[in-house]
Amino acid sequence: MSSLPPVVLRHAAQCADLLCCTTPAWTAKALDWPREAAASVLREAAKSGLFRRLLLPGLGNVPLYQPTHRAAGIDARRAPKFLRAGLSEPSRWRGYIRGGTVFGSGSVSSWLNAGSRQKLYDFVAIPVTGYAEPLIAGDDESGYHILVPVPPDEAIANPHGLIKNAAARWIPLLEHGGHALQFATFAGLAATSMRLALAELMPVSTGNVARELADLDARVAADTTGLARVRLARQRAELAAAVASVPASMFPWLMGDLVEVSHESV
Repeated sequence: MSSLPPVVLRHAAQCADLLCCTTPAWTAKALDWPREAAASVLREAAKSGLFRRLLLPGLGNVPLYQPTHRAAGIDARRAPKFLRAGLSEPSRWRGYIRGGTVFGSGSVSSWLNAGSRQKLYDFVAIPVTGYAEPLIAGDDESGYHILVPVPPDEAIANPHGLIKNAAARWIPLLEHGGHALQFATFAGLAATSMRLALAELMPVSTGNVARELADLDARVAADTTGLARVRLARQRAELAAAVASVPASMFPWLMGDLVEVSHESV
């Protein structure tokens, strides 16, 4: 293990801390290395016991690397379940989705480490047992961003239940305002299913109507004679009523946009 470059040891530790699986493509992006070099060093890291090399249905022959307790620098008996052998398929998917979000976007430093996450759980009294670990960004001042990874089979089978359970878990924090709950899943049918479920909880979009109203107001303002204001008064009233009639979201903390991790990015 000592023969591995320090940057690789650091990458393995980040995977363990954020409970992420990685792939040759994501490691290449994280380290700014050629993909072939990243694939080679991951094989060496697996031989050294920092990762387990796995396969995941739906990814073909693309190897998935699960961090171990050695990557975290802790005793095996103290390791969280995600770092142990025998990881279930849903847990592998969550690790894959977390990894794609963190390393695929290059946002490693944005997410809270294990110690900071635990402090948040304890302070807000967030239940832990029986729940999957999310990615968390932010702080008390700027607000927290909770990103929940969803395995594709679960996203397809019960998207509404997943959203409900995540909201129930995090409502002690979300109800104070200024925080956000978002979901991430595999691109394709799973993403479509989650997006449709989220759309049912979002207010109807008024984007086009609002833009039309803004354009009309600009025309009125540009007319120094005042005739446009009279001529367009009825049209403006109808547009303004359409915008005002849309109810505010019942869940202002729920983000309607979904994070998609795609096969092409592995």
